[in-house]
Amino acid sequence: DVFETLIEKGWQPVKLFTRPCDNVYDFNDVTVARARSLRVPVQMSRIRPSDLAALKASGCEALVVAGYPWLVKDWEAYLPYGVNFHPSPLPHGRGPYPIFQALLEGVSVWGMSVHELAPAFDTGAILAQHLFPVSPDETHDTLLAKCQIASKRLAGLIAADLPRLWQEARPQEGGTYWP
Repeated sequence: DVFETLIEKGWQPVKLFTRPCDNVYDFNDVTVARARSLRVPVQMSRIRPSDLAALKASGCEALVVAGYPWLVKDWEAYLPYGVNFHPSPLPHGRGPYPIFQALLEGVSVWGMSVHELAPAFDTGAILAQHLFPVSPDETHDTLLAKCQIASKRLAGLIAADLPRLWQEARPQEGGTYWP
């Protein structure tokens, strides 16, 4: 949803970095097919410094991370912006996939966050968030769907005004990490 929304809002993708998915809880086949239909290169491995240098050389202005399992470090020397879409109301729920833990804890409110890429997972300043209620009978699939809807909304905000949101980003304080 993030990739497609950014395209709909006029952003031009330079390259898609992704990874193999389990096709049970995570999927990327639609996004990969969309990138290929646009003749956007697809890389199914971790971003390396040489990849960041190539992005810079191509005129790329922002690295947008969503559903990407690897920590991206030292991007600042290459790009003006680096953001991550994270399925939690940061600073609560840092970690690789907090949706299951949110259900186990019976949270009543959950959300999606967009934050600056930082040297540690999910710790960068928050650019935007969308919070929503979680019902007592919520399932993984319904909570994931709510996160996807929120991601689409947040991608629209990022596409419309990334420089302002970047300037106004608020640092995270406290929080939890769920491995």
